[in-house]
Amino acid sequence: MSIASRTALLISVALAACTERPAGETAGPVTYIDDWQGSGVQGTLVYWKGVASNFLARPRHVGIWLPPGYDAAAEARYPVLYMHDGQNLFDPRLIGSGEIWDVDDAVVRLVESGTIPPVIVVGVFNSADRGFEYSPWHGAPDYARFLIDELMPRVNEEFATLTGP
Repeated sequence: MSIASRTALLISVALAACTERPAGETAGPVTYIDDWQGSGVQGTLVYWKGVASNFLARPRHVGIWLPPGYDAAAEARYPVLYMHDGQNLFDPRLIGSGEIWDVDDAVVRLVESGTIPPVIVVGVFNSADRGFEYSPWHGAPDYARFLIDELMPRVNEEFATLTGP
């Protein structure tokens, strides 16, 4: 499968995964987040639980996936891929509906084939406000401000990231 086909498939899956949650409920049980090693993920997962925002009505969990070898490469800097619906990316125990996206497996395969360099993946869990926050006619500007003004600086501060576009 070509990289263009894989990309199109990943985008299709992402668009199809619409997991609305009851008001006030955060995505995924905290017990699974605390036991990320039980997920079978390749690499390392770091979870930030209940990340508050000045721009969003509800806090949400954020999963940061570090590629295999991240800790051993002390001087390396990594590009960062930010993804929505973070509960669907890595751990099948956390998905709201549908199938796990297996982003860790896809990234590892693409790195091993030389298609992409190793990357850090940041997955922002959705909330009951998902549709509103992703809509450009509603809350998307505030969601973008959360990503750009609050989340990205924190990720850049705590991990070995490349900070350009």
